[in-house]
Amino acid sequence: VILIFRMRISEWINSDNQLMKSIGLFICSFSSTIAGHMLGNLIFILLLSPEPGLFITILFVSIIERIGISIGATFFATSFLIAVKKIYPELLN
Repeated sequence: VILIFRMRISEWINSDNQLMKSIGLFICSFSSTIAGHMLGNLIFILLLSPEPGLFITILFVSIIERIGISIGATFFATSFLIAVKKIYPELLN
């Protein structure tokens, strides 16, 4: 997703439209959350060699958890960028 929308995500995050800013930040936060999750899974597999069925059983819970974390990060980052833009407008130009 990042490779497909790489130029647009930057435009969306720097946009004055709140919806586009939120969409760009959600895509970034979801991608980074999933990347961290995959790294954690790889470390877990290398250290403990669990059964393959373990990951299938928790897949649904893990997807919901990562979407929730991404939504929370989007709310935080959107409000943070709006506040920074109002307080320090020269930083984001």
